[in-house]
Amino acid sequence: MANQKTDDGKKAKGVFADTMNDIGMKIVFGSEENMLLLINAYLGEGFATKVTFTNKEMLTDLVKGKRSALDMRCTTSNGEEVLVEVQVKKYDNFAERLLFYSSHIVLGQFQAYKDKELKERYLQRTDLEEIKKEGQAYALFDPEVDDEYVGGFSYKMEPIYVIALLGFSPARIAEPGRTSNEDYIRSFEIRDRKSGELFTDKLHFTVTEVNKFNKKADELTSIKDMLTYSFKNMSREDKMPDNFKGTDMEKIYDKARIAAMSREEYEAYWSEIFAEEKRLDEKATIYNEGKAEGKAEGKAEGKAEGKTEDAIKMLELGSDVNFISQVTGFSPDYILSLKEKTAEEQGAKD
Repeated sequence: MANQKTDDGKKAKGVFADTMNDIGMKIVFGSEENMLLLINAYLGEGFATKVTFTNKEMLTDLVKGKRSALDMRCTTSNGEEVLVEVQVKKYDNFAERLLFYSSHIVLGQFQAYKDKELKERYLQRTDLEEIKKEGQAYALFDPEVDDEYVGGFSYKMEPIYVIALLGFSPARIAEPGRTSNEDYIRSFEIRDRKSGELFTDKLHFTVTEVNKFNKKADELTSIKDMLTYSFKNMSREDKMPDNFKGTDMEKIYDKARIAAMSREEYEAYWSEIFAEEKRLDEKATIYNEGKAEGKAEGKAEGKAEGKTEDAIKMLELGSDVNFISQVTGFSPDYILSLKEKTAEEQGAKD
């Protein structure tokens, strides 16, 4: 949201990132833990027990300042697809835009099913060795599959949930005899106009008009209210509300504080962390002089392990590989290997 103005007319900048823009959202909710918190807050407690990003490689690089036009998309452990969209400025055809986004997920599922079908046929071919020698792609082997896989796909579509966080109230369609729901959160599905019977459970929209949320910090009791409050107010605050302490909101504000740093502040932040670690290491080395060689080696291994953990944290935050190399002393190649290893481990868990 836009920063408030001070008495002299200047914008008042808080110490936390604005999560109502692409960069702030992707950095603060770019961890699976924080995204899970957001999803369960707006779709219902216990909706998901685990989420996996399906476009995590497009998350913003904080240091370089790159930004991605893609929305945040993930899949739950139950197979539901969740898309999170933030938009501050009002624009026309808002509902159509959400439909457009969700259609991409439908097509993605469609293509994934086709690819799976083609791959299975590829693996069943008796002349597999000849195919490998020719270096052909399996997608070229069975063109007639285009006429066959449509029916199978129609029974395999997974539910799609779109969470929209808005800084405005979208235009409404006037319907004679109907009163609009003026709540700040509304949910939409495809239902029969007369009976309310659900036509399909595969498409859901949850729209939060953040601009309508007017509760004060000391009036908040649920994580959903706390998150909505933070979307509206966080970027102009200089500290986290006291009643957020001891809640999951501490993780949100910690990430937002780091995300709000300039490049210089960000580099100074990590340099200070490593300088303190170095000071403690040197102190421990002096203290341990004269100890057994085995203990000294153990200490060295512990130091390396600690730096490795810090490097992984910085990678998760989107730090530049060369910057991580500079502050940790690790080579860029080693850091890239850490990145690949972390991705492989995450893939194995999934």
